Amino acid sequence: MSETSRPPKSAGKSSSRPAASRSAAPQAPPRVVKKKKPVKRESTGEPRPVGPSAPASELLVPLILVGVGLVATTFTTFMLRPETVPLGVWVAIRMTIVIVSAVLTYGALFVAAQVLDIEYGYISTGAVKVAAITLTQDWVGDVADRIPVPFLPWILTAATTYGMFMYFFDIDLNGALASMFVVRIVHFLAFVLLFVAIIGGLAGGGAGAALDLIAPAGPAIQPDPADAADPAHAAEDADLDEPIDMNQ
Repeated sequence: MSETSRPPKSAGKSSSRPAASRSAAPQAPPRVVKKKKPVKRESTGEPRPVGPSAPASELLVPLILVGVGLVATTFTTFMLRPETVPLGVWVAIRMTIVIVSAVLTYGALFVAAQVLDIEYGYISTGAVKVAAITLTQDWVGDVADRIPVPFLPWILTAATTYGMFMYFFDIDLNGALASMFVVRIVHFLAFVLLFVAIIGGLAGGGAGAALDLIAPAGPAIQPDPADAADPAHAAEDADLDEPIDMNQ
């Protein structure tokens, strides 16, 4: 069987349509797309420094120091107690001193913030930091007093206080020195006022006792029973008690 071959299409018709469509539609210029190379970040391997404003150093570290300070202060309180002072009285005196010192230091920071133009952070975290500083300063001074080296207790206490001020409040050494200067002034003024109040109280009580010794109270005047029974007799006694005019 012979296959019938189809006549090929004319070249003129097939080539005219593509040429017309190419010439009718404008062609966009070719775009060159550049692939971005991945950037390799080089790590030094060193940990990032954590500043004092981090949450751990803002609240966690002061709370830890407060706990350590309470235990250490209790231990030094028992260690330094004189034998003649009762234990309850001695503990009450020591805790009162620590609490009053913390309150005065906390109040002094408000004064220092206005005078020195230094920010000490939030009120809540500042109270915890001041408690940590006061307790640490107390027990470090107690332990340093047991070392027989001149000026060593003062040096250790000052270094501890200045270091904690610089770390907790993110200030330099000059700011820590200025802050502690204001704190010391407030403590001194409070001590002077307390001393004057005690002396004034003792002086007032002593003057009253002296007046009682100089002019003792006389015997009480007993009422006459006849006055209670006879009102006329009481009126006569009242007339006798009146002052007498010597010119009459």
